[in-house]
Amino acid sequence: MRAIRFSSLLGSAALTLAIGLGVAACGGEAADDGAAEGGAAESGSVIGTVTGDLIVVDRDQMAELPCHAMDNTIMGTCSEEDIDNVLTEMGLSDAEVVIHDLQTMSDQDCHVMENAVMGNCAEADVATFADEIRANR
Repeated sequence: MRAIRFSSLLGSAALTLAIGLGVAACGGEAADDGAAEGGAAESGSVIGTVTGDLIVVDRDQMAELPCHAMDNTIMGTCSEEDIDNVLTEMGLSDAEVVIHDLQTMSDQDCHVMENAVMGNCAEADVATFADEIRANR
């Protein structure tokens, strides 16, 4: 079991919720932390597939929950302030990560704004732009 910290949208309260990641549907046994390396946690999910300094912001994942992180994915109902707070809880700053925001400007071509890759991006586009962001730090 891994403890995940959920930040309150009100910013005043936080709670810790123990979530078993990778629970098998039949056996109900929690997978170890390395179990997600080979694929996503669920269909269409990016959880467990992102590594390094790349942080994916996916507001569609667990959208009914407050903003929180699982592995390198920030999800839930997130404002920009919530994302900054979750990064801080992860021990990271905005300046040391590359953010791939899946929903922001998704109707536009893939592009970079500050340290974020956004728009309608193919995986290769994200990798190219992330390398450019790292080179310009």
